[in-house]
Amino acid sequence: MSVRADEAPSSPSVPLATKFLYGFGSLAVGAKNAVFDIFLLYYETNVLGLPGALAGLSVFLTMCVDAATDPLMGSVSDHFKSRFGRRHLFMYAAALPVALSLYGLLNPPAGLGTPALFAWLTGLSILVRLSLTLYQVPSDALAPELTHDYDERTTITGIRSLFEFGGTLGLALVAWTVFFPRFEDGRNDPDAYVSIALTAAILAFVAILVCTVGTHSLIPGLRQPQASFSSRRLFDDLRNAWQSYSYRLILIATMFGAIGLGFDEAFRLYMTTYFWEFDDSDQATLMAMVVLAVPVAVLGARQLSLFFDKRRAALGLMTFAIAFGPLPIFARFLDLLPANGQPWLLAIVSGHAAISLASFLGLMILLRSMIQDSVDENELRTGERQEGVFIAAVAFAGKAVSGFGNLLGGIALQLIAFPARAEPGTVAQDKVDLLGWAVGPGLIVLNVMALFFLWRYPLTRERYREILAELARRSPP
Repeated sequence: MSVRADEAPSSPSVPLATKFLYGFGSLAVGAKNAVFDIFLLYYETNVLGLPGALAGLSVFLTMCVDAATDPLMGSVSDHFKSRFGRRHLFMYAAALPVALSLYGLLNPPAGLGTPALFAWLTGLSILVRLSLTLYQVPSDALAPELTHDYDERTTITGIRSLFEFGGTLGLALVAWTVFFPRFEDGRNDPDAYVSIALTAAILAFVAILVCTVGTHSLIPGLRQPQASFSSRRLFDDLRNAWQSYSYRLILIATMFGAIGLGFDEAFRLYMTTYFWEFDDSDQATLMAMVVLAVPVAVLGARQLSLFFDKRRAALGLMTFAIAFGPLPIFARFLDLLPANGQPWLLAIVSGHAAISLASFLGLMILLRSMIQDSVDENELRTGERQEGVFIAAVAFAGKAVSGFGNLLGGIALQLIAFPARAEPGTVAQDKVDLLGWAVGPGLIVLNVMALFFLWRYPLTRERYREILAELARRSPP
């Protein structure tokens, strides 16, 4: 017999201060993402001269190691018992290692040969990601416990995303407007990246401590572990997660989306530098435009969820991204855009980038909120809370295949034989065109695959209310 939706219990509203202190911690993730997603591959290949295949291999190995530790950290934090609760001890421990390793990553010793440089970059990349896992997985796992309200989860996830993506784009904007202009060779000067690394390290350290201290008072009201951690427990947790149909669909959709994202990241700075031939001032304008997309996405995701339901809103945003995302690349090949250097080109590409990013971020916010809903569905099915494993397993899939996308991008750059440190406008046109042909059609295929699995996701607002009502009925008085 089904349970009436109106029997679902209400969830106490989370104080606004708590939402922002919790959300502020994602600034650490945003700072790391700025380094890894925007600058690192370009820095390794075009600034330090590491061969593209080795740079791609470094990213791939790093992501694989990082991805393998996410489910482990999720299961450990689900079953960890201390006076700091299940999550907070790990969050406190992460702050200093994250900061130090971020700074060291973009500040390698001078005079390293290719093997030593590869080892330094790979080792420090792994250290950054492992230390951030200590914070990010337990921190993200707090979200499903803060509230069971279907829409407030989207709000909290949106605030987290505001700081995460705002931190990424904000640091990039500072790089283009402050750090790069200080040097004659701009984005190709190694010293500029030392400034980026120091800023990222400070932001990450402060953000982690603000979030951890700011949510410390919540520890007594959070769940206690139901069983101790063991290696067998880890595999049981992963099996339980995989057996959740709703969660499995999000996991597979995330994998295809992450491959595309990793592939796009490998080419992003190459596209703006050589395909569109934007100078440092243009890059700053582009960053300023896309920064505006972050609050639009945060506000829009909640409104779309309220009006359409999370599932329908996510499907709409994914469909829009497939159709809208590659338009400027194809328009360039059809000679429908102004020539490089013309003022209208920057306006068109910047506007397109802002709209594309707003739709992508809105989709990410909804998907993260949907993952939290699947945690409750799994509790109804198994009787166990597995916030850490559910969130970490999605991160595992995303990082592993995103690293594969970066590897493919690095290999593609080497196959194209794209020249290092070349001045924009001096590269053979056929090589520049290959950048666009690699990015546009490839992303369409990968995003269509993600859409296919997302389409089958079954959790609606009505079904979620039934789940909460049934959980409430099972709870002891």
